[in-house]
Amino acid sequence: MNRSSITLALSLSLSACAPSVRDLVANRHYREAVCAAYEANDPSITRTVSEGLLDDLGLKVHAQLVRAPLLDELQRARTPDRAVAMVRFDTQSDVLPLEDASIRASFGSERSLFVERAARGGIGVYPATIAGLAAVTGEELPRGHRVTTYITGANVLRGMAALATAGLSLLFSPMQSETFSVGPSDAEVRRAAPRATELAVHVQRTGCARIPQGAWRCRWYAIIDERADAELFVRLSMTYRADAPRRRETVCYLEGQARLSLGRVGDLSRTLPERFGQRAISLSAATRGGRFDFGGSIPVRPR
Repeated sequence: MNRSSITLALSLSLSACAPSVRDLVANRHYREAVCAAYEANDPSITRTVSEGLLDDLGLKVHAQLVRAPLLDELQRARTPDRAVAMVRFDTQSDVLPLEDASIRASFGSERSLFVERAARGGIGVYPATIAGLAAVTGEELPRGHRVTTYITGANVLRGMAALATAGLSLLFSPMQSETFSVGPSDAEVRRAAPRATELAVHVQRTGCARIPQGAWRCRWYAIIDERADAELFVRLSMTYRADAPRRRETVCYLEGQARLSLGRVGDLSRTLPERFGQRAISLSAATRGGRFDFGGSIPVRPR
C-alpha cells in the first residue's frame, strides 16, 4: 500500500470516529471524549470535542470599563483618532467532571495581534501590569540591581560543617559569595512611575480562583491605547486534563481557543454597558445569539 492509500485509509478511519466522539460529549463522557481527541490528533475530532466542552462549561462573561480620573486625563491628551481605556473582563464556569479545566485570557486588536508586552511607541493592548500601565502613561520604570551576599543556603551548610569539624572543612570548601539580580522595590516604582502606580490601584485580583463545587471564577484587566476604530477582542484558552479511563498513568490534554469581539475601542463606553449590563451573561447572549469565533483547538502534551 502506497503512502496516499495509507493517508486515505487513516482519514476515513478518523472520520468514522467523529459520530462516536459526538456521542461521548452528548452523553457527558468527558474523560473518554478528551482522550479520544488527544489520541486521534485530528482537527475535526478535536474541534468537535472542544466545542462540546465549551458549551457544557457554561461560561458566563462580563466586560466593563474601569473608571479613573487619570484615564480621562490621558484620553484628553490623545489625538481624536486614538482612545485610552482599561477594561475588566470576568468569567464564571460551571463544573465539568474532569481532573482539571483551566481558563486563560488575553486581549488584542487585529493590529496588535494579542501582543503580551508593550510595543515600542506605546500603542496597543496590554495586560494591565505595572509595565503596561507605565507604557501608556509614558513613564520609565527603574531597572533592577545586582546584590552580592554571603547569606546563602550553601554557606549555611558550610557553616554547619565548620562547626562539626572545628573549622577544618572551610579549608576545602570556603565561604563563597553569590550575586543575583533583584527587581526595584515598590517605593522605587512609585517614585519613578507615580501615574502608573495610581492606575494600578484600580487593578484588583487577576487570574482564576476555584469556587465551591469546583467551578472557576476569573478576572482579567487590559490597558488599551489604540486607534479608536480598532476592534477589541478577548481570546480565551481552555485547557482540559483527564485521566484516561481504565488505563493507569495516562493523562490526556486538550486545549481549545476562542475569541469574542468586544467592539470598537472608541465606542466601548457606550457599547459595553448596553451589551453586558450589570451582570454576567452567557456567551450566546454576549454574541447576540451567535457563537464564539472559534479560534481552533489542539491537543497539547503534558508540560
